[in-house]
Amino acid sequence: MLDKNDDNFEPELEFTDEGGEVFADDKLKKLRQDLKDAKAESTKNLDGWQRALADYANLQKNSNDQMKELKSYVLEGFVEELLPTLDAFDMAMKNKEAWESVSENWRKGIEYIYNQLKSMLENNGVQAIENVSDKFNPDMHHAIEEIETEESEKDHTISEIVQKGYKSSKGVIRPAKVKIFIKK
Repeated sequence: MLDKNDDNFEPELEFTDEGGEVFADDKLKKLRQDLKDAKAESTKNLDGWQRALADYANLQKNSNDQMKELKSYVLEGFVEELLPTLDAFDMAMKNKEAWESVSENWRKGIEYIYNQLKSMLENNGVQAIENVSDKFNPDMHHAIEEIETEESEKDHTISEIVQKGYKSSKGVIRPAKVKIFIKK
């Protein structure tokens, strides 16, 4: 037996609505087709809305990733411009005779400024490459002089850092200039 709610139902008789109007078979078929079309359009709109929502979420994620990457590049560029200033601080403080000849208060002020710069870099993920006696790593160090040694444990280790290098989470910003031991 066919059910009136079945989409394939086609009545043989005429039906009346509450007002007593008679619905012919073709009117009922048209209403059912309109209902199918409305359901299809509703499903299509829902799918489109869900796709748009997913696209927007992906756009936000990509935008955040791009912003982080841009920030990283800007920071790296800023650090590269700041390095000569940090080198000047290092050279000034390394010259013990000249450093000790100025007033203690002036030295403390300069050291305070230097430490602020170092802290700012560290807070932004930039670290100095400055460890003596590390193994020479061509990705992080640039050898400017080789010092001969007879001790095999010192072979290819750093004897002196001539100029600090710097690295970030993205990689080496500037390799450290070093002198290394080479076994005879």
